[in-house]
Amino acid sequence: LLAQSLQHQINKVLYGESIPVSFEPNNLLQWSYSGQQFAWETPFDRSSPTPLVELKASKDFYKQVDLAIVSGKQISDTVIELSWELSLVWPTFWAPRILLAGS
Repeated sequence: LLAQSLQHQINKVLYGESIPVSFEPNNLLQWSYSGQQFAWETPFDRSSPTPLVELKASKDFYKQVDLAIVSGKQISDTVIELSWELSLVWPTFWAPRILLAGS
């Protein structure tokens, strides 16, 4: 449910609208991303407090941004590791697509 909720929030940031889901929409609010509830670990420099804010900012640079949570694994009672795939269209005249995967 956590991964579905976060994917819903990602879709809202990237596409500006809610994508229909097959479960009760009120449950989506249970897992709202905030800096106090979730830890965001990344090896990259970050200028935003959450990945959702960073995604929104990336839309100004890249021609197209798509992000999918592909799986999740519960490590402990308070830790869940999510695997994701990020696809970007680099803003050059030949528009190469870049695919990054991580967890």
